[in-house]
Amino acid sequence: MKPHNASKAKMEMLILGVGSFVIALALIGLVIALVILYPQVKAGGMSFTSADLSGFMLLVLLLAATMAVFFIVVTLVALRSRKYLLDESPGAVGPNQAACVECNRAFDLQSMIEYNGLHVCARCKPIFLQKLAEGAMITPVPDRKQS
Repeated sequence: MKPHNASKAKMEMLILGVGSFVIALALIGLVIALVILYPQVKAGGMSFTSADLSGFMLLVLLLAATMAVFFIVVTLVALRSRKYLLDESPGAVGPNQAACVECNRAFDLQSMIEYNGLHVCARCKPIFLQKLAEGAMITPVPDRKQS
């Protein structure tokens, strides 16, 4: 099993950032075109056929649909990668708490399972057991300081 790591998550976010930039440029171009054309159309200096207007509306709808799909993809990738993108150190845990080896959150020891000195919360237990069944290498989280 190949783990989803921080470098892959950062690369995905970089690609999404470039995609966002391209869509932003397309939107800016559309707004500039509207700002330039609107006064001329309102003054009656330009006339458009219904085919021109329907083509323009199709272009606007296509851009809106592209933005909607891109927003969904960005949201899904960001949610999937959020634990790999956090560069902050974990907070302190109390005397009867431990950090989950999967999500790195602090929980009471009574609500966790322990495997070879590693603690796993109830939410992450199915993922952890699946990794064990597949023979994945389990790496512990850095030690947290007691508060």
